[in-house]
Amino acid sequence: MINEFNFHELKATERLPSPSGTALAIVKLVQQDDASIQQVAQLVKIDPALSGRILRFVNSAAFGARRPIANVQDAVMMMGMQAVRNIALSLSLIGNNSTGNCAEFDYAAYWSQSLAMSVAIAAITTRERTVLPEESFTLGLLSDIGRLALATAWSEVYGECLAMAQDEQLIALERERFAIDHEALGLILLDDWGLPQIFLDALKLSLEPETRDTSRIARFASQLAFARQIARFCLADEDYRASLLTDLKTQASLHNLGETALIDFVDEVIEEWHEWGKLIEVNTSVTSPTFL
Repeated sequence: MINEFNFHELKATERLPSPSGTALAIVKLVQQDDASIQQVAQLVKIDPALSGRILRFVNSAAFGARRPIANVQDAVMMMGMQAVRNIALSLSLIGNNSTGNCAEFDYAAYWSQSLAMSVAIAAITTRERTVLPEESFTLGLLSDIGRLALATAWSEVYGECLAMAQDEQLIALERERFAIDHEALGLILLDDWGLPQIFLDALKLSLEPETRDTSRIARFASQLAFARQIARFCLADEDYRASLLTDLKTQASLHNLGETALIDFVDEVIEEWHEWGKLIEVNTSVTSPTFL
């Protein structure tokens, strides 16, 4: 049991999920005040897989490019350095953490649902612009990173927590064992990686009871909550999907989606989710109890 949580001490042990290779170089470059689009594009070009995935994203329906983009530098210019950094960071974390030592943690389901969340929030923010879809995509993918961090840093003890706790009990058990829970740790990691404050504020708010606030942050939080429901739906089996449908319809009504439009929208998200799964090698055929 940990009596006091110290993020900097834990980070120094190198037991947390972290970017590497080209992604790490891009993260460090973008942190520099004099970094240029051309420099970022040159780093992207070094990594053929990253180049292909960025081109795939910039040509996707979520991004909404008016013409096909075939050149990496054009793609980086259209997306912006921050969005490219976020995509590189996300893909690096998937590649480095597709499996792990926590026996009770379902890595395949975790990444599959995280990808569903990212595709859903990109689609939602394409319809209702609160933030750029290409940036919301990254937040969706990393929105539950705290769970992965606990499974990585304390694999054996966290496995015991997962085996013992029902989902509603897990937060309390995490705080008891680690002096922090996965939601708080996730926010600390996203802040450490330089994600915008509006992302952190909206993500935190999306995990709390609904608010009548109509600010941009509150609207983005509502979108994240809706995307989380869609992600649950994506991974659910047919029986579980039926039980989720009522809550999904309620969330959809807050985003001007009637029942027919909701079904069409979710079908489009599921199709895009499967396409992205093939592109970045995330298994989207798994069904699992929800993480989010």
